[in-house]
Amino acid sequence: MKVLELENISFSYDGGIPLLKDISFSLEKNEFLSIVGSSGCGKSTIIKLIAGIEKADKGKIKGLTTGYMPQRDLLLPWRTVLENIMLPVELKKKDKEEGKKKAVAYLEKLHLAEYKDKLPHELSGGMRQRVSFLRTLLTEADILLLDEPFSALDAITKEYLQKWLLDTLKEFDKSIIFITHDINEALFLSDRILVCKDKPLDSFAEFIVPKDKEENVDKILEMKKEILHIIRGDN
Repeated sequence: MKVLELENISFSYDGGIPLLKDISFSLEKNEFLSIVGSSGCGKSTIIKLIAGIEKADKGKIKGLTTGYMPQRDLLLPWRTVLENIMLPVELKKKDKEEGKKKAVAYLEKLHLAEYKDKLPHELSGGMRQRVSFLRTLLTEADILLLDEPFSALDAITKEYLQKWLLDTLKEFDKSIIFITHDINEALFLSDRILVCKDKPLDSFAEFIVPKDKEENVDKILEMKKEILHIIRGDN
């Protein structure tokens, strides 16, 4: 079942040189889809269009509700972890008591309850990203749009959070679009990868990632080589 469809989307900033040109793709229910490409190829712009932060010059976007997690955590420094997670509830003017119960339940489910009264400056970078992700979850959106959420973290923290994310998603009925320039990250997390090709971006190369990665190491290594060739523009 498709939960999102983009049809012939074109976009340019302030009417300048086109960044996206007639791109189309869809997202299936509970699919983890990564979009990979070099800096400036338009991959982050795609999810900003889906989230409604930017407006397409042409084309249609139709699908279920979305929650957007930017690259920086953007936690409000004067609010506690629990208060930061509660922001979507407040912005949508939903029942605060009910929202608080759900936020606390999420924190407990993901073993973060002990941090609920901490301020952002008391947390590590990895912990801040986990809190930011929980805030996105509390939007109750069907589709989560994650814009390079682990790119600023050190390698050990990044690897830990990748595993944490996959474990967390088993608890929730969500579809994911994940933006990254890290091919290893995309191969580890994804069911499917779209690789940005030309500029302006007018098409993708698509890769289906084997579900059992340990039994398909050679296939995944070959896939990584192909993706690198596309991004580098090798002939």
